[in-house]
Amino acid sequence: MENYARLKVITNKYSIEQLNEVTGLKADKFFRAGDFKPNTTLLVEKNIWIINSGLESEKSLEEHILALINKLEPHAKFISNLKDKDTDLEFSCVCYYSIEPPLYFDLKIISKISELNAHLDIDLYNLQ
Repeated sequence: MENYARLKVITNKYSIEQLNEVTGLKADKFFRAGDFKPNTTLLVEKNIWIINSGLESEKSLEEHILALINKLEPHAKFISNLKDKDTDLEFSCVCYYSIEPPLYFDLKIISKISELNAHLDIDLYNLQ
């Protein structure tokens, strides 16, 4: 099983450098509008700024989510203020599994994601 959690800021309003400065965090990964999507000939339409949980993929999804929340918490006010009509925030969870993973989000996790003004996106990929 592989698990990942990340925050994505998707925007036409801010550059990658502005997002690094405003949030106080340096992107773990980013794509600039006009770049090619990896391994494709498709263009990225907006700047995408990504912060990962920082854990190994073998850790549980819950561990990834909590690690990401803890990483973002000191910067939450700056991150949540980014959300507007030109900027979207996405708290993304990805799980590759062969046995169905438990999906349970306690109120604290839901509340912290909500405080970021982020959408919750969960992608599950069955490896069988």
